[in-house]
Amino acid sequence: MELTSQILAEQSTARKEFFIFSDMRQNTPQLNLEGRSPVPQFATVASQCSPIPDLAGVHVTVLGADNAGSTTAEWRQLEEFWTGYLRQAGADLERYSALRESPPIP
Repeated sequence: MELTSQILAEQSTARKEFFIFSDMRQNTPQLNLEGRSPVPQFATVASQCSPIPDLAGVHVTVLGADNAGSTTAEWRQLEEFWTGYLRQAGADLERYSALRESPPIP
């Protein structure tokens, strides 16, 4: 997301779109959300996620955020985590979906 924020910062387009195709189960040494139940609220682990990229004014669509191997409640927790993260980054989360197809762009 940091790379995307830098790329989009250099573009002069009126509307900036960012499509994320991922299961959203972050698994890095800094933060591991894979198999973690319950998924923490973003605010409780925000320090592990810094620096937060600047996505102010960027319209974000997350596709493919499936819940294979987890419950619907865990999927919702993961959605809430990423909603908090993207809000902190200044992004406008337009869609967070397990589906992999994008709606038509107007």
